This record gives sequence, C-alpha cells and structure tokens, in this order.
Amino acid sequence: MTDASRRVLLEGAPNFRDLGGYATHDGRRVKGGQLFRSGVLADLSDDDLVVLEERIGIKTVVDLRSPEEVASRPNRLPRGAVAIEVPVTDVSMSPLAVAAKLESGNSEGLGPEMLLTGNRAFARELRAAFATMLQLAMDEQHRPMVFHCTAGKDRTGFASAIVLLALGVPKETVVDDYLFSNACLEERHADLLERVGDRVAERERLLAFLQVRREYLEAGLDTITEDHGTIDDYLRDALAVNDEQLERFRSALVEDASA
Repeated sequence: MTDASRRVLLEGAPNFRDLGGYATHDGRRVKGGQLFRSGVLADLSDDDLVVLEERIGIKTVVDLRSPEEVASRPNRLPRGAVAIEVPVTDVSMSPLAVAAKLESGNSEGLGPEMLLTGNRAFARELRAAFATMLQLAMDEQHRPMVFHCTAGKDRTGFASAIVLLALGVPKETVVDDYLFSNACLEERHADLLERVGDRVAERERLLAFLQVRREYLEAGLDTITEDHGTIDDYLRDALAVNDEQLERFRSALVEDASA
C-alpha cells in the first residue's frame, strides 16, 4: 500500500490519511480503515462528510488542538461521530499567534528550533495528552477513529509515530509516514508563500516551519530512547500502557499480509 493510496481525497482536508497497510517487524501489516490522521476538519465539504460517514464510518474525532484553536475553527463532524478534545499545547507561543505570523509572512520566533524543541516536549512534558490519545485509539469502541491538529503534521505526526511504533511498525517506515505530510500539504504551502510574497524576510526559515523534516521527529524519538531505552518501555512507563493492553491492540489491528 503506497503512501499516495493511503490518502483519503477530501476537498477540505488534504492531509487526511489511513494509518493502515504498513508492514510490521514480524512481516504482517497494520489493518486499514481503523485509524486515520488528519489536519483540521473545519473546511470539510458536504461531499467530504459523506465519505467519512458512509465510506469510512468515523466514530470518534480526537482533536489535539488547543481550546482557542477549536473555538476559532470549529470542526465539521461526520454524522454520529463523537468529538473528544485532547489538547496538546505549549505555553511558549499560542497556536493562533503562530497562525497569524504565518499569514503575515513573519518568521520571527518560528523555524527549526521550535519544532525540534516541540517534539522533545511531546515525548516528555506533554506525554499525558499522547497517553490519552493512545488509550482512545486502543479502545475498539472508538474505532474507526481520526486524530488531528491544525495542519496534521506536528502534533498529529508525533501521535501517528507513537501509534505505529506501538503496533510494531519499523522506525524508518514511521519516519516516511511523517515526511509524507510534505507532499500532502505542498500545494497549501505554495499558496501561503505566494500570498505572503515579498513580506517574508526569511523564506527558508518560514518553509522550515511549514514543513516536516526527519530531524524534527527524530528529536522526539531520540528523547524516548534517552529516557526509556525502547518504545515498549516508553509505552509502559511513560504512557501507562500495560502489556495486556498492548497485546490486545496489536491483535486487533495487525493482520497477516495476505489478508
């Protein structure tokens, strides 16, 4: 299953993707149609909602945005879906302030350093939110489930990494999934850069913030290794996932590759 085929083509959510299809360490694969990642769902069209309701049957929408982001751009929810807010926020700069900077082309305070620091914080200081997200993902009553932030690349990217690693997907594949956001959001980023035009003084710095890069996610994953050694130890000791839960999760969402 290629990266492109995992995309769910929606008019209002260009980074909506199925986490299924990835091969695991033991030669099996993650089951499709159960866990999805995305950016904000505020701009979904009526046709998009039909896809999520009738084709996928989304039951749960886990929103990783801050309360101010949610209030600013409320989601359009598939009929029958339950919304659960699990905010992943850092006090260094409000997400709305970041959005305003991006729209004005002001790269001050933005750039690679913020995203490197952010991913380290995801693994440590903000781990409780990711623990909650993972507990929801492990509960079959909440699936099919989509989790998302604003662009679906940073907070959602780290959340996706944790889910895939928990299911036994190799790190290199996890990084590839993370980097695929660049292709999904390429057109949106180009539009933004065209809008801000000559107002942006440090175009490369702004682009570095808009994109995902290998070193951003690896900063978070290296933090996990430094603090806990293995992903299973991190799941158990930092995210409070016991062995029985993990085994049940893998049994439910990992299938034979020939299935």
